[in-house]
Amino acid sequence: MGHVRLTTRVRRMLEALPGSIVAAAVLPIAARNGTAAILAVAAAAITMMACRSSLLAVVVGIAVAALARSAGF
Repeated sequence: MGHVRLTTRVRRMLEALPGSIVAAAVLPIAARNGTAAILAVAAAAITMMACRSSLLAVVVGIAVAALARSAGF
């Protein structure tokens, strides 16, 4: 990246890249593992947007997955 000029367009692309990678990696796994995983990912995403705490988002996601699995999802 040392040879690439950081134009506005390149900067926007680089800012969007982490979200794209997460979506490409996490969503297929969640879809394959059913409703509990989809609920957990959604809860973690909402928590991350609301609180901006990745640790809290992970804890909420795990808790939602455990509750959903115990409820039979």
